[in-house]
Amino acid sequence: MRSRTVLAQRIRRYRQTRDLPRRTTKAPPPYVRSEVDEMIRLAEMWLPFGGPPEEEIFIRFGLTRQAYRARLDRVLKAP
Repeated sequence: MRSRTVLAQRIRRYRQTRDLPRRTTKAPPPYVRSEVDEMIRLAEMWLPFGGPPEEEIFIRFGLTRQAYRARLDRVLKAP
């Protein structure tokens, strides 16, 4: 349960810092989501259920669950 809370906090912090450049008046609208954004979106969607199923991760990103979690963790820990 605690890990879900920590993940939700990390996602919130990531979104706040990611959106800083977009908040300027001359920033272009975000039409295309990056793969990282999609990974975070999937994690957030499945957060109440203990994370996305391995099949879903493999279909969307071609990664194992361990590789997906490692990459997601690396992205969310970045400043």
